[in-house]
Amino acid sequence: MSWKSTAPGILSLASPQGFRSWWQRFAVTKQEIYRAYEEVQGMVKREFDRNLQVFGDRIQCRRGCSSCCYQLFEITAIEAAYLARWLKTQPAEEQADLKARAERYREARARLLQNWRGNRNLVQIEGKLPGEGLRLACPALGYDGACRVYEARPLVCRKYGMPIFNPEHPDRLGACELNFQDGQTIPSDEIIRNQSLIHHRWQEVQEQSRSSLPAGTGPMTVADAILFDYDEALDREQGQ
Repeated sequence: MSWKSTAPGILSLASPQGFRSWWQRFAVTKQEIYRAYEEVQGMVKREFDRNLQVFGDRIQCRRGCSSCCYQLFEITAIEAAYLARWLKTQPAEEQADLKARAERYREARARLLQNWRGNRNLVQIEGKLPGEGLRLACPALGYDGACRVYEARPLVCRKYGMPIFNPEHPDRLGACELNFQDGQTIPSDEIIRNQSLIHHRWQEVQEQSRSSLPAGTGPMTVADAILFDYDEALDREQGQ
């Protein structure tokens, strides 16, 4: 059985019958995956709120503070589908404007990556602001510096501002330079414990998704999630 591409990050079975039989397995589990994703969102929020209590005014994150929104980052298929589902609830004018901005973002991002090809600084470091020459505003960033998809924003956007620990890089603790300066002490025991739990739970949710999504589903951007209705694509592949 052959595969063909339908949208960035999504592969589909070439046979319509293959589509239906494959996605019928997913029809029952899609909402379960969304609920599991929302569980992880809640875990991140509780950890962020805990850090606010611990560090107080050192965390300056607020509406209009958008330096982290210029980072180059990718999101998962789950996050893209969830964002696409939310976007459909917004006014048509808002959707059209976001799609136009997303098109311009994809073009600008392609040019930037072409110019910086081979530069290791392109690798995203969680918690760090983008390096010199690598600033590109997220297409969901409003003119007032506020996120226009805030309710459905990806996990990385929910984490920024607090110290970030990734157990895959145990020797590194990411921290926004606007909130924590070099040389400042950051108590890390509880950060490591809590964020390791979040990381492993998120890995579990993604693994559940991979068992239901066609092989080849890969990372994408917020712009892709705005332009391509991944939520509807999943339903369409189920034959609904």
